[in-house]
Amino acid sequence: MLRSLISILALILIPTACVSTGKLDSQGFTHDKVGYSLPYAKANEKLFINSSWTLETNSQGQPSPKDNGIRRLEVKSYSGHEETMLVQDLDLVFKHRETNGVISVQSVPLGESAAYKKLPILAKDHMERLSGLYYASLVDGGSGVGKGKNYVTNIVEGKAGTIGTADTYEVVVDVANAEQLKLNPEHRLMRYKMVMIKPKAPEGWKDLRGVYGKKVKPNDRYIEETYPALIVLTYAMDHAFYQEYLADFEALVRRFKLRG
Repeated sequence: MLRSLISILALILIPTACVSTGKLDSQGFTHDKVGYSLPYAKANEKLFINSSWTLETNSQGQPSPKDNGIRRLEVKSYSGHEETMLVQDLDLVFKHRETNGVISVQSVPLGESAAYKKLPILAKDHMERLSGLYYASLVDGGSGVGKGKNYVTNIVEGKAGTIGTADTYEVVVDVANAEQLKLNPEHRLMRYKMVMIKPKAPEGWKDLRGVYGKKVKPNDRYIEETYPALIVLTYAMDHAFYQEYLADFEALVRRFKLRG
């Protein structure tokens, strides 16, 4: 059950494009929509972290998180173009061999309701919906909520920053089972750290849209649109082992490179 909870909390259920949007090569992982890259820590061994963390892949060796889901998302580009995208949840998921720990990387074209919210507000909104629920969706107004055990959250730390030209917000959160907390005020089930990255316009989620009509010239049939985007790196770990493996996650974040 703990592994299941940690997985759900690490995913945060922020959707990403349903079509293939990234790939592994000899250097690491590259995302072609948001334009971020994550180089290997050890290219000769194709390790992003170390041998204690396993990347979930398919039979072709490409990233394929087992907990991925698909949903529909309404988005609007910076130019005002509205689009409906089928989206899936994850880019990369790493599972820790010796604990219940999970590290995930996600990216999403933001829905209009979340596109212009400040990062601390997005984080706070998620924490409020998570309390008392098994999981909650961050960007679609909570429509993907599933009921389960009563969990409570507490934001331990929040800090704003930047990566390149993008704004970032780091938040550290404790999660506890409400029933166990009544018996033991010191009870903590897990702790997780979430790094939210929001590229500034004109950067974001880039995608081509078709332009139709008899008078449209062949070279003008596709226009590149840019949508507000969010990238989230999450580290979720059993509370007792959080500090021991935090450096693995922080090293991964330092290698993260963003277009622009």
